[in-house]
Amino acid sequence: MGNPLRSGLVGFVASVLCLPTPVLSDCPDIGRLYEDSHRAVFIIRDARDDDVLGSGFLVNSEGLAFTNAHVIDAGRDLRAVFHDHSESDVQIFGKDPGTDLALIRVAPVKGHELELAEYSPPVGTPVVGLGGPYGFPGTLAVGHVTGVDRFFRNEPAIPYLQVELGINPGSSGGPVLDKAGRVVGVMTQVIVGEAGTPGLGFAVPGWLAARVLSRLDENDHDQAGWLGLKLDANAGRLEVTGVAREGPAWEAGIRPGDRLTPADVTGSVSEHFRADLLRPLAGQEVHVIREGEGEPGVLILQAQAESESRRELATFGLTVRAAASASQAELEVLAVQGQSELRPGDRILRIGSTRVGTPEALEGALEERADGPVPVKLRRDGDTFFLPMVPTTGDTRE
Repeated sequence: MGNPLRSGLVGFVASVLCLPTPVLSDCPDIGRLYEDSHRAVFIIRDARDDDVLGSGFLVNSEGLAFTNAHVIDAGRDLRAVFHDHSESDVQIFGKDPGTDLALIRVAPVKGHELELAEYSPPVGTPVVGLGGPYGFPGTLAVGHVTGVDRFFRNEPAIPYLQVELGINPGSSGGPVLDKAGRVVGVMTQVIVGEAGTPGLGFAVPGWLAARVLSRLDENDHDQAGWLGLKLDANAGRLEVTGVAREGPAWEAGIRPGDRLTPADVTGSVSEHFRADLLRPLAGQEVHVIREGEGEPGVLILQAQAESESRRELATFGLTVRAAASASQAELEVLAVQGQSELRPGDRILRIGSTRVGTPEALEGALEERADGPVPVKLRRDGDTFFLPMVPTTGDTRE
């Protein structure tokens, strides 16, 4: 039996907050929505010092869950704490820093996973947020979507939802739900107001989280696509700041410095256009108008499967792919096994004096030096330097 006091308070809050809503039929039954959803939500603690890092929520019956990438960056020994104070280990599956989302695995709660919405909620949509602000699990916030397509220049792929919800320390990574209980957003950040004034809350859209799930879930990896682009939002336009050599965008004729607008959408750049360029689905076609050197033209970009863009070099325990760079060809390190010196996110520039701009070129250069340490020129966090790379196994394969 549920707690009658809690149920009564939730119902009271729901009725009070819904009174100003012009169309009462749009107001969800918040008490029922809370009871149906809160078991899928948990807080994330650092087990070393018990600090609350953020929240997360289950998306399938096997324990896969979403949180923010910045939440799990802050701790190594992580624990998930559910509404009933039961705990679970946290296994990190993968991060997508471009959207500040991360996929993790925790103990499953059968029948209580949440569904990611495949639509963009309009302004005025009633929503609820669930999370663990300040370490209080199962906390409910009620509000509305108050803005859409909120872009930040350093995050041009994310069309944030602006939400009238209390996003406090510990809320990050929690779900924003519509009246049907679908995840329309993932609480991510807040712009803090002056002392005594509320800030603005922002959430990554649920439909974009669904694309990230395809990108990070090893069982659904082939559905994620890749164009090999790096973009910057400049005065409402998308400017290409990097292109991966021999990637789909490069092969279509896109170059650094080009400006892109949608070829089949009028008006301002839509949220799906940006996401289609930076978080596409495999095989998806994106129609763009390219402005740059020469005459403007319409181009059709077709996303390559994410799995096909990667190259595993088992001899050196590396997974790499061509990086979206502004000038010289570079390789991005995606995963490292047995290499304490290299890190995911490193950019490989040369093997010795040999420039390597494609995975195939890197593989060939490494095969010639597979007997011992290999000097690798890297760029990391703005610094360029050499590191020795040592073989870990006896053969190289794709």
